[in-house]
Amino acid sequence: MEIALDNIRQAEGILDNLAEIKEVIENKINLENPAAGEKRTILTGNKIMRICLLVGLYQSDKRDMKDAEAIQLSKSSIRIPSSFFTHMNLRSLFSALLKLRYSEYTIDWKDSPTISRIIACEMYRGRDYLMKDNNLDNFMFSAGFSSPPAMASRLSTLLSARMEMTSRQRLTSAVLRLLIHRSLWLVQLVPARPICSQFLSISSGAYQ
Repeated sequence: MEIALDNIRQAEGILDNLAEIKEVIENKINLENPAAGEKRTILTGNKIMRICLLVGLYQSDKRDMKDAEAIQLSKSSIRIPSSFFTHMNLRSLFSALLKLRYSEYTIDWKDSPTISRIIACEMYRGRDYLMKDNNLDNFMFSAGFSSPPAMASRLSTLLSARMEMTSRQRLTSAVLRLLIHRSLWLVQLVPARPICSQFLSISSGAYQ
């Protein structure tokens, strides 16, 4: 059973709380000396939230429900649109990964307030990780994974089977790193073109 992702509320002030990492990413993907007439690339609120959520779910550290319970939801009931989760057909994958990361807890995955808090908590987890050391650069300039459909299909199969958690974690890590990379560069978040010298090392086949 998939998680109910159709009525998810934003955390109170989350866009303001993600403003710093948004600025850092935008500064990295925009040229210091743009060509004449070239507009600066700006990430929307949904785009930066999706990036942070993917990065948060990439982290395999133990979850504490107290962190999620401490999240205050939007006082004006601002919702995250359903398209946020269906983008790239990732709804089922988001559902599987959330259940995997919180497998130690008995959670009502139909309870929208609980799910909303967990998703916000994962966004903040992703933000905090990207702001540390060279983690952002490592994600932005990584490459060399299988195609998303093949990796996602394999992940779905393995998640439904009885297997060692270490194998699940390795595969989950690989899939999420690929998705983060594609989200940052290839899937309508940022124009698919070379932006800095490091980006030139990514094979042209990645754009297909």
